[in-house]
Amino acid sequence: MTRLLLRQWAHGFWNAHEAREALPFDVGERRVAAPALLVLGFLAGIIQSADTIVGIFQHDLGKSIGPAVIAVLQFCVIYN
Repeated sequence: MTRLLLRQWAHGFWNAHEAREALPFDVGERRVAAPALLVLGFLAGIIQSADTIVGIFQHDLGKSIGPAVIAVLQFCVIYN
C-alpha cells in the first residue's frame, strides 16, 4: 500500500515538474508573453462583464456582484 502511494505521489510530482518546465515565463521570454497575457486578461474581463449582465437579467444578486468585482479587478490590473 505504501509503495503504491509513493509511486502515485512520484508520478504526480513528475507531471507537475514537466508542467512547470513547459511554461513560457522565463526571463527572456517574458517580453514575448506580456502582450498575449494582456489580451487574455482583457478577454477574461469582458467575459466576466458579460456574466455580470447575465446575472442582472436573471435578477440574481450573487451572479451579478461576484463577476462584476472580478471584472473591475481584472481591468484595474490590465490598465496599471
